[in-house]
Amino acid sequence: MTYVGVDSKDGVMEREVLRKLYGRLNIPITELPDGLHIEYRDGFGIAVNYSDRTLALPLGDNTEYLVGERDIPVAGVSVWIAE
Repeated sequence: MTYVGVDSKDGVMEREVLRKLYGRLNIPITELPDGLHIEYRDGFGIAVNYSDRTLALPLGDNTEYLVGERDIPVAGVSVWIAE
């Protein structure tokens, strides 16, 4: 188990620690714009846009959306079947 015990004001140190750890473990990293939060639960992908502009999900063209779509408006949500 690994714990990240840093808390910087801008988050740069936390990102670099995790980037280094994920690189060692060969875990892919997806860069998301500020305000776009994605999680996977019970076979579904869930994205929420907390930003002040419409954001596009970094998903393939064949993604089957159950709620919303690739472009998520401000305060919008998209749900899809995760592969």
